[in-house]
Amino acid sequence: MKRIALLGLLLLLLAGCVDYSEELWLHKDGSGRVKMVVGVLTNYTNEQEINRYMDQPGIIPISKSIYRKDDFTFYSLEFKFKSLEAFNNLNDQITNANFLGKINLSKQKDGTILMSRRIELGSSPLEEDEIENLIFTKAAKGLKWRYKLHLPWKIVKANADPTNVNADTGIVSWEYETRHLWNKHQVMSVEMKQGFPILTAVLIALAALVVIVSLIFIAKSRKHTRKGHRIAEQDSEAKE
Repeated sequence: MKRIALLGLLLLLLAGCVDYSEELWLHKDGSGRVKMVVGVLTNYTNEQEINRYMDQPGIIPISKSIYRKDDFTFYSLEFKFKSLEAFNNLNDQITNANFLGKINLSKQKDGTILMSRRIELGSSPLEEDEIENLIFTKAAKGLKWRYKLHLPWKIVKANADPTNVNADTGIVSWEYETRHLWNKHQVMSVEMKQGFPILTAVLIALAALVVIVSLIFIAKSRKHTRKGHRIAEQDSEAKE
């Protein structure tokens, strides 16, 4: 019964969320940084749960704050993750709510890199429908779930609104209503291409410069040699 009560409380907090906003910076090695703000329609604060959530392998806390505004409690968190595995494991810490999802990176046959991230708000395992009813009454009143992602490669295409995709800066954003996540799932996907590595470009440029200088030097040497031969032949003819 205690477990069910705690689960019901967690789902109630989730159902009462009035806002979820996340900004994530992903690095080429799979590490990154996250800033998130969760607004909950409740007087209850669960700092202990937040501390447990942040105290996971591969997670480096940066800042944390819990504050009240009107009837809402807001949780503001910022942390680094050492790897995608560390970030993905956080999703397993949240019962029945996959709003963090799991990020997957895969290299395609054409050399592009595909990032996909599936998110959802799962239904209650309880028989009662109170939680789901609450989702579609209170939460449906303009509740948004926002995700902003900074990528290390140039964006080729993404399944986001075109106005929310900046291919040059590698930034893409998605926004969902709660009713489109509850008992459903959404997949955020981005196809990217790797830019030419700067070091490689510099080395190729230097190699090309060496080749050009060598060709010029060889051409001048041959020209000088031919000139020397002509002078020698002229001197020989003059002596005769």
